[in-house]
Amino acid sequence: MRTGATIKNNLTGETITMLVGEEENSGAFQLWEARLPSRRIGPSLHYHVNFAETFTVIEGTLDFYLGQERRHILLNPKKVSQRKSVNSIRLRMSETRRLL
Repeated sequence: MRTGATIKNNLTGETITMLVGEEENSGAFQLWEARLPSRRIGPSLHYHVNFAETFTVIEGTLDFYLGQERRHILLNPKKVSQRKSVNSIRLRMSETRRLL
């Protein structure tokens, strides 16, 4: 996905915009903004073999799951899921969320 490109999932209402594509930094990372509609359940528990994920909430709140641990994330705190760490997010409140 190229910087500035946006993908919208019409079934879930989720929108993802690429802010920094890996072509800009020799493949070191991607930075994207996700807009998640209210009451969206989120992905099932999963993990990524080739990369870690860092979540920063910039609007709203969400529940972050890392293995068996559940954390309620407010504005700005970061949560990191290392490679091969099982994780998920849950969106249970009636507010739209934005996260990086």
